[in-house]
Amino acid sequence: GDFFGPVDATNIWQATYGKETTCLSSDAACTLESRVYEAVDCSVTVADTQVECTSVEGVGNLQYWIGDVGGQLSCVNEFSNRDNCGATAHSNYTDPAITDILNPFQNFSTYGSEVITITGTNFGPDGRALSLTKYTNVASARILNDVEQTFTGLACEVTVNHTQAECTTTAGVGTGYEVFFTVGGQESGASTETIAYIPPQVTDITPHLGGYAGGAEVTIAGDHFGNPSFANVTISVDGNHTECELSTNGHAETQVICVMPPREFGTKAVNVTVARQSSNDIDFEYYTPVELSPDPIGDTESRAVGPLQGTTTVTIHGSHFQNTSYGVLARFAAENTPTDDSLEVACTYLSDSELECVSPSVTSTSTKDIYISLNQGADWSKGSNV
Repeated sequence: GDFFGPVDATNIWQATYGKETTCLSSDAACTLESRVYEAVDCSVTVADTQVECTSVEGVGNLQYWIGDVGGQLSCVNEFSNRDNCGATAHSNYTDPAITDILNPFQNFSTYGSEVITITGTNFGPDGRALSLTKYTNVASARILNDVEQTFTGLACEVTVNHTQAECTTTAGVGTGYEVFFTVGGQESGASTETIAYIPPQVTDITPHLGGYAGGAEVTIAGDHFGNPSFANVTISVDGNHTECELSTNGHAETQVICVMPPREFGTKAVNVTVARQSSNDIDFEYYTPVELSPDPIGDTESRAVGPLQGTTTVTIHGSHFQNTSYGVLARFAAENTPTDDSLEVACTYLSDSELECVSPSVTSTSTKDIYISLNQGADWSKGSNV
């Protein structure tokens, strides 16, 4: 600059530097990024035009300098007036850089609130030590993977001066996340190591069996299925050949609900994939659908008739009945209305061709269709009009 004075030990030179919006240490919430820094060991090295100062520890960029020589300031109203007095020169602290993640192989909870420890350079002063002053070292992080799924706002705190920080995870799902660390408004490059959330875990499927025509609505219980707002969930049946269609509002951290697709008879593996991470398998049994005889109640007309109050014991004939762990249900429903559960009764399994049920009560003379379920009503097989 100009008018710095002579190269002389008696020429006392002072300098401050900071952002356009600055605060003083007396302010209740003054961050390192916005504080006024006082340089040390300033001396004129070229008469009138050059001075050298030593910076103090800090963080941030675009910090403008103001000189003070002989009680005269290069900018009278300091940083708020810098544009009017030519204070355009600025300096930057070096951007932070990540060199290591101390727990990269840990899978973090999809619920968040776990700690990532990172090491590197230019993280700024220990935030815990700064708590004894009015200043705070505000740090944060974000994570990004190769499909550009990003979770931001990870709160961080520098725990070892300039070289180590701890960041708290937010809720999330997925794998292959690079970490970006920000301090003083300056962001690091991507970490070379990546982190992941815990893969989904399946513990139960209810019901665990259904007809091979599909249509059974099942609830898959477990954990780490992710928040519905950001989790990409697919439910695969039999080695990813077919997907179980996710039901509306059927997704939470601990369960997903879906409608099973058609598959061949037999036991099939079901698993849940969340953001490219797959769960363990759980078995679902596809059975041959129940078929009722053309005259399922019996051989005589009298056996298909009962009083309005119910309580008539009837034998239902057909094929492919099973004595499952869910028991057998029958619905005596109005024609073509299998969703009407007002006339639903439990039946006794006699054989793969016979069931015994007690008729429900009705309010008026009517003819009913019979529907049979072997899996707590997840799907129904229709019989003849009775």
